[in-house]
Amino acid sequence: SIPMADRYVVAREVLDPLPCYISYYSAMELHQMTTQPVNTVYVTVPRQRTRRTITGVEYRFVYANPRAFWGWESIWATDQERVQVSDLEKTLLDCAARPHLCGGLGEVAKGLWLRKDDLDEEQLVAYVKRLDRKAAAKRLGFLLETYSLGRPETIAALQSLVNPSYDLLDPTLRDEGPYRARWRLRINLDPEELKTVVRT
Repeated sequence: SIPMADRYVVAREVLDPLPCYISYYSAMELHQMTTQPVNTVYVTVPRQRTRRTITGVEYRFVYANPRAFWGWESIWATDQERVQVSDLEKTLLDCAARPHLCGGLGEVAKGLWLRKDDLDEEQLVAYVKRLDRKAAAKRLGFLLETYSLGRPETIAALQSLVNPSYDLLDPTLRDEGPYRARWRLRINLDPEELKTVVRT
């Protein structure tokens, strides 16, 4: 099978000349935000593309409209090859917006915790405002508070984006659990479980 790093180069070559960046679960892996091996390669593209399997590896092409197609950096995937990958803050934001593309909110939580010392909070807030996905703002605010992370002004900025309707904390799980008015979230993933996730 193709070594992991080379899979990212293959993704770029397959899509060329279409711009793209490695995203979601794959970006989490590249940023050392996950302890699980990620077998599918997630790539964000500005056009609809159907998923493909190449030498046994599944490539999922996630469409982003121009309003969401930004926030990547170029990194070395191999000794010779660079690829574009969503940066740390955009990876967190994308994953909070669409947790089903990264193994659920528990994985986002773990990724946040693993890289908490490297997080640029001002950048994160600017990105959240730019993407304007209310559910993502709520989930990130809730996670930062759950882990006692985030400066007061970061929490306040995320709080200001909360809208009246409720969203699920983790949309990959069942619609159940208590409602948290502060973040307008239905807490369908036990916060204690989220705290355990980061201790293991």
